[in-house]
Amino acid sequence: EDPQLPAIHTSHGTLAFLQIVGCTGRELRAAQRGSGFDVLKLIADDPHCGGAWLVTRVQRRVSARCVRRGATSGAAHLAGVSARMRWEAWNPAPEEPSPPSLSPQVQRQIKETLQRGLSSMSTDRSGPEGHTGMSTDSLGMSSLERALPQIPELMHGSWREDTVEYLEGVHVVLNPEGASLLPLAIQGRVLHDHHFTWR
Repeated sequence: EDPQLPAIHTSHGTLAFLQIVGCTGRELRAAQRGSGFDVLKLIADDPHCGGAWLVTRVQRRVSARCVRRGATSGAAHLAGVSARMRWEAWNPAPEEPSPPSLSPQVQRQIKETLQRGLSSMSTDRSGPEGHTGMSTDSLGMSSLERALPQIPELMHGSWREDTVEYLEGVHVVLNPEGASLLPLAIQGRVLHDHHFTWR
């Protein structure tokens, strides 16, 4: 809150004044890694950086004393930022192994075996009039449904509607400011069992 302008209570609500403080890149990274209030105190204690009133000097190029970028052992306080983000499913192309070379004799044996299997399947499905019948899978339950235990009729339709899609990977695209915080999100938050949100 602004140190000089206190909050004003009106009939329409409370009006609070906020002060925006300019900082250098090093001070911003220190605030993201540690506490923003500690960085503000360091800026206020340094007369070359704005003094007690935190007056922003646009020409300032030097960070406040004692501000260092070194990583801390604890979790970072910053839990989320606003960013432009999009994602899409990432499926790496599998490396197709080169098929082993087969001799022409082995290829001919495989082809004959497949043809015999297909011809025997067509004769087994022929009806008494010679018409090809339909498999039981197309008329009733699928093989997967027959393998599953019987579930109550009440739940029979619900498990079909709520489909869950499992992805092999995700390709995330962030704007430069949001992407620059990715190391902080992983090292300073996720590795300490804390969340980090891009919103």
